Formats: sequence, C-alpha cells, structure tokens
Amino acid sequence: MAVLVAVFDTVGPTGGWEQQPPATPGAGWSWGPSHRGEHFGFGMSFSLDGNYWMDGVDVPLPGGCRTPLGLIEEAGGNYTLLFTRRFLDCSDQQLPPGSRGDACNERTMCANVYAATFSVSWVPWL
Repeated sequence: MAVLVAVFDTVGPTGGWEQQPPATPGAGWSWGPSHRGEHFGFGMSFSLDGNYWMDGVDVPLPGGCRTPLGLIEEAGGNYTLLFTRRFLDCSDQQLPPGSRGDACNERTMCANVYAATFSVSWVPWL
C-alpha cells in the first residue's frame, strides 16, 4: 500500500515566537518559543488515497525550518528532508525572537538549503 506524505511550512505571523508572561511578579514579559512556526519546525500529513488527509502534525526540527521542499525516501524507513532557512544577515545566521526571517528582502539575506535525515514509523490507526 502506498502512503502519500505532504510536508508544509507552519510559519505564523511571529515566526514561532510568542510573548510570555513574567516568571516572577514584577518582571517584564519576554519572547519565547511557541512550539509552532518557523522557529519550531515544519508540518507533516499523510493520505492513503490522495483524497482524504490526516490532520497535520508539527514536527520539531532543531534550528527551525522556513520552507520544507520535500522528502526523499532512504533505506530502512529513513527519510531526508530538504528545506530552507532564511536569515536577515548571512554573516549572523540566527533567527531573532519575533522574527520570521522573511520580513524584508535585503542584499544581506540568505536562504541556504539544508538536509535533515530522520526515521518515520507508520502505526496502524484503524
């Protein structure tokens, strides 16, 4: 049986960051990861027939993911994801809190292509 897999980007308006309340009374609010969006990773869904798709799930990827480009099936249940990350300044490749990495199109920007390999376990759900 063939399984169709879709990878998609889950970029939100804050790039996966959110304002978080103070940890101690009187302290200020701060930016922190929201576990969604570019900072967190990417989305993934599957279908058995191409007509009906399971709800997407957020897949964490250290360092984040701007645009997942596709999966390559490898041996032994492993897959390689090709994806991009965008940075405002190629000489400082960090995604600052609250940034989506695509807020402008400056000459200093870069969008390198990366690869991540991981294993997928398919579990019957019916």
